[in-house]
Amino acid sequence: MNKIKFLSLSAACAAVLFSAAGCRNHIQDIDTTMTDYERSTVRDVPVVQLLERDENNGSLRFKLTGNRESELKVYEVHNTVSRFTPYQGWRELYEIPMGLGLFPVGICSHLLNVFSFGIFPYRWCWAMDCYGLTALNPFLNNESSTRFEDEPLRSRRDLVDTRQESTAYIMHQTDVMFKIGDKTKHKLTDNTGVVTFDLIDLKGMGLSLDGHDREFKVFVGSAATPAYTWVLPRSVQSRLLQARELIQSYLKTPSPKALYNTVIKLEELKFSKLSYMLEQSELKKHDQKFAKEFYAAGNNK
Repeated sequence: MNKIKFLSLSAACAAVLFSAAGCRNHIQDIDTTMTDYERSTVRDVPVVQLLERDENNGSLRFKLTGNRESELKVYEVHNTVSRFTPYQGWRELYEIPMGLGLFPVGICSHLLNVFSFGIFPYRWCWAMDCYGLTALNPFLNNESSTRFEDEPLRSRRDLVDTRQESTAYIMHQTDVMFKIGDKTKHKLTDNTGVVTFDLIDLKGMGLSLDGHDREFKVFVGSAATPAYTWVLPRSVQSRLLQARELIQSYLKTPSPKALYNTVIKLEELKFSKLSYMLEQSELKKHDQKFAKEFYAAGNNK
């Protein structure tokens, strides 16, 4: 009984030793070459394009695009990997009996090759010899392309080219700051990169009113230098001041007749769009009686 236990323990230890001491089968070393790109942004330059300067209607319309300058580095990456079949001790349970069976088959194949005067290919004899002897070796598993593994051996990365690139893109939902003197106003561009700035609004307010500074500056994002500069003509500023006085005078004492007179005078100052917007806004704000009196004031002229 003790002898049986000893033999069982010895067999288990031998199996463990075989599994631990088993060698993986090296198949081949594979060299690969691939191209790798590394792109880094050098700077983003905002470009402000004036689409429309409608001084008569007191509005400016801009389109913002960005010009991204980047440096592109092109590398050739050379990798070498070792392809092998890992050793798995449990495969010896079927490989060793298979090797024992292939041993006489290998001998017969050599005899067949000799007596057939080479009609039976020698490479087949060699393949069966290799497979059978490997199967009989408890420290090796037969090579198999279905369970191979790759292990990195070495890698080299060579710089082959460096070039500059320039890419244009639309600056949508970008903060834009308009500034005249010490007055500022922020707006966001729409999805097409367009932003509109009104020199005067329906409350008679605007950056271009008051003050002696007529230099109109456009800043993009957090930039410290303006991306666009325009000097507001004094004639336009004078008309804007008159329009502000008209609108604010009406807003103090609104009435249908006062609205009509304000609209007419704004048109005389060539602010036709502003006068129309004021008219529509005030008519929606008041009741039907106000509208009837407004239209009556126009008919009485």
